[in-house]
Amino acid sequence: MKRIGIISENFDNDSKSLRNLLSNRYSDKDVQFLPILSKFNGYQLERIRKLLVALKSEIITRKIDYLILMRDLDGLPSEIDEIKKRNTWFNKIEKGVSKECVRFLIIYELEALILADIDSFNKIYQTKYQLKTSPKFQSEPKELLKKITFKSQRKYKESDTPEIFQQLNFQNLYQNHTGEHSFQSFIDELTTNLN
Repeated sequence: MKRIGIISENFDNDSKSLRNLLSNRYSDKDVQFLPILSKFNGYQLERIRKLLVALKSEIITRKIDYLILMRDLDGLPSEIDEIKKRNTWFNKIEKGVSKECVRFLIIYELEALILADIDSFNKIYQTKYQLKTSPKFQSEPKELLKKITFKSQRKYKESDTPEIFQQLNFQNLYQNHTGEHSFQSFIDELTTNLN
């Protein structure tokens, strides 16, 4: 069995959400997705030396074969300087570990993937929102999801994301979040590594 560690800016919301989505999709493969580094969130990921020490330890103790490195851009694809900063971070982590890594730079933030399958979100929250732009180009998608559910009986909270990601339609995400730095390009690279 291949054991794939997931590192993100938020262990409980982002890493577990991606695990839920990928576990549903790759259930027929001999693979296990494991959120790791629970004590490193947000800005703490920038403490590279400390991060690498903890990461190397988890790779050994949890017998990790591959890594998924997931970071939010917190900006749009036109923000080249921010993309360069994230790529520098990816490079440092990849150099510091002796494992294959798959990068997932999320434009704008993870909630953009929820927008890529807005029908599932509408069903869960009993809303009728129609997305007017590409989910990849929606700034502040987290705030948009809160706004969409403002008058709903159930309000969107960040802690809902693992549950939502279990119910998202993988194919809709793959078809609606495309191009460079997209869910589609991430999945294509991950699938290549798994084969």
